[in-house]
Amino acid sequence: MVDNEIIGQRILENRNKLYALAYSIIGHPEDAEDAVGNAIIKAFMHKEDIKKDDSIDAWLYSIVNREAYGILRTRKPIVSLDENENLCSRDIISEKVDKLYIWDVVSQMDEKYRGIVYLYYGLQMDTHQISKIVGIPQGTVRTRLKRAREILRVTLEEGGEVDAK
Repeated sequence: MVDNEIIGQRILENRNKLYALAYSIIGHPEDAEDAVGNAIIKAFMHKEDIKKDDSIDAWLYSIVNREAYGILRTRKPIVSLDENENLCSRDIISEKVDKLYIWDVVSQMDEKYRGIVYLYYGLQMDTHQISKIVGIPQGTVRTRLKRAREILRVTLEEGGEVDAK
């Protein structure tokens, strides 16, 4: 069994990434904070579930992933009063703006793609790690990444919003 100090240390080291994962799934700051908070509580309550040879980080990401999707399932839709405008025009060459636009497109994708894209590209995890965290087969992770890339390619070529969810 892993002790509280080690779990606390891993949470502190990964807190921004855990929040970013929750936010990439939920898309709402307060709900993402709730997901991470709930995950931290569950991590300490179920610390006996982790084996010494398991990755504590992957275990934490898995708990945050489940909590975020749980909140997403129970949350009522939030309607924005602002009309989101394109974050990037073709005249702007700035790499930073381009990256923001790409992540904006990713954030419009269906929830089954968003988290996987973030884990793969944002946290640089491989498909095996992602499959353990999300709890789906590695082949499904690869398929979802392929579909997400296709959605991204089509959306960027058309310069519009994400149609396929």
